[in-house]
Amino acid sequence: MLIISFMAVVFPLIPQALLFRLGIINQISIFDYVKIGGAFLSFFLIKTVLQIIFGVFVKKKEAVNRYLFEKQTYFSYLIFISLFPLMFLLFCPQTVVLWVYLFVFVWIMLFVLAMLLIMSRFKELILEHPLYFILYLCAFEICPIISAFYIIK
Repeated sequence: MLIISFMAVVFPLIPQALLFRLGIINQISIFDYVKIGGAFLSFFLIKTVLQIIFGVFVKKKEAVNRYLFEKQTYFSYLIFISLFPLMFLLFCPQTVVLWVYLFVFVWIMLFVLAMLLIMSRFKELILEHPLYFILYLCAFEICPIISAFYIIK
């Protein structure tokens, strides 16, 4: 629960800081912070509940629970590592746009690395049930990203 609370408090700062430094928004407001935080927390909780239900459905509840714990832990570490660069982006008076894009690129690469590390730990399960893994990736990892892009447009 502490992991979820930490992510819900810190994560909304990341998109706001990036949008602020890119000049898309003029100020960082508490209303936007609460809106982004609420959307993130709602999405995260719904996704976690659906993943647990998926684990029960495919009779792999323990493995799914371990996977979710590791994924949340890596994501929390990623957010924690992001705190210093985020403070740099927020409080440095002259931030170059290149730094913002570099931050986003490094963040995405670290996220992909974390996902690969998690998948390597669960490779026996993935190889044992490849259809379940493909179904999981499509339903819980790829589809929300595509949906978010369409919603933002």
